Amino acid sequence: MQGEEKAKNLSELAELQNIDVLFSSNYVRAISTAKYIGDKNHIAINIDDRIGERRLGDLKELENLR
Repeated sequence: MQGEEKAKNLSELAELQNIDVLFSSNYVRAISTAKYIGDKNHIAINIDDRIGERRLGDLKELENLR
């Protein structure tokens, strides 16, 4: 699969080596990518439900969601 290959290649980037903590949203694609990074660094993935997709719309409306 192309997505899996991209995630694996991403985990090879120098800036993603030797990290201590890894957070991900609860989206399957995000977790799938984080899995490779976590495996490479021998750390667990912290799933945080507060991390999500960007919200689009009226900025004043979005401020009320916080």
